[in-house]
Amino acid sequence: LFPPDSPYTVTPQYLKAGTTKSVDFIVVFEVALGALPVFFIGLKSPYALKYKSTRQEADDQMRERMGDLTGNYIHPQRIVRSVFSTQLCFYRQDVNDPLSLTPPTIPRTLTYVNDTAPSERWDCDLLDADGEQRLRGVVEEIKAACEGLELPR
Repeated sequence: LFPPDSPYTVTPQYLKAGTTKSVDFIVVFEVALGALPVFFIGLKSPYALKYKSTRQEADDQMRERMGDLTGNYIHPQRIVRSVFSTQLCFYRQDVNDPLSLTPPTIPRTLTYVNDTAPSERWDCDLLDADGEQRLRGVVEEIKAACEGLELPR
C-alpha cells in the first residue's frame, strides 16, 4: 500500500504498557508524508472483537487519535483504522467540520450497560476481496489528496 520507495514513511508506534491507551494493542502504525501524518491504523488481537469493553476501548483510542491529529493533518479527511485481526473499522472526519466524525459516538448510559461500539462497525474483512478493495480505495484516496501538496519544512 505504501511501498518503501514512495514518499510515505510507515512507523510503528508502541504505546506504553500499563495504561488504558495500550490495552491489548499489538501496535499502532502511522503513515506520514514528510513530517505530517496521513493515516493511522491500530492493531488489536483477534479475540478482543467479541468483548464490548475492548471494542469500547478501541473506539475511544481511535477517537482520541483523531483529536491528536487536529492541526497536524494535510489530508482534507482525517482517516484512521481500528483493526481486530483482519476486521477493520474505518473512522473518518472532515478537518473543517469537527462534528462529521464517523462512525457516530454512541453515548454510554448510566442505568444499564449498552454497546457503545457494536462489532458490526468492524465490517471490512481484509481477507475478503471486497474488504481489500475498500482498504486500497481509501489508500488511493489519501495518495490522490496528497499529490502536489507543498510540505512544510
